[in-house]
Amino acid sequence: MRHFARNALGLVYMNLLDPDLFRTDISVARARELFVDYCGGVEIENHNYCNRTCWFCPNAQIDRRTDVTLMPDALFAKIIDDLASVDWHRKLSWSRYHEAFADDSIFDRLTTARAALPRAVERDDVIAGLRKASPDRDELLDQGDTLLMLIQQHNQKEEHILYPMCENALDAEWTEIHERLASYPPIE
Repeated sequence: MRHFARNALGLVYMNLLDPDLFRTDISVARARELFVDYCGGVEIENHNYCNRTCWFCPNAQIDRRTDVTLMPDALFAKIIDDLASVDWHRKLSWSRYHEAFADDSIFDRLTTARAALPRAVERDDVIAGLRKASPDRDELLDQGDTLLMLIQQHNQKEEHILYPMCENALDAEWTEIHERLASYPPIE
């Protein structure tokens, strides 16, 4: 019954979507209007570098550690100009799949984005926190180093303390838990 209800809700939602979303012959102005209406956020990766290989990351199999390749300036300018043209006032995120502060160009690009998109909502705790911090660049970097150290300590605790504790606590019941989980229908 739950599966039926979920599918029914999906069909109702699909019927509520604007038909213009599925057309290719709409004007640029209409496309921009739809973008603002249906897009809740924009994520920008300033470069490709990430110093981690998380098992859950869709980019974990890509070498993102050897070289830092910056987003071309022209592409960055185009993204910011396009967002400014629709008076972007929703989420703007800088740190989804990369280490935002691994290259100093982030500071100039943050300044550029903030000037062009004053109503954008920065949702990254790291960047929002640094925005409130001292404007002194060295102090910002020091705070970033402190944050990195805290994150690394947290991850060490998670991987070397929390995960083994969970494994020990669930070890005797794991076969039963696995069978129960396997008995649920897959989510489509």
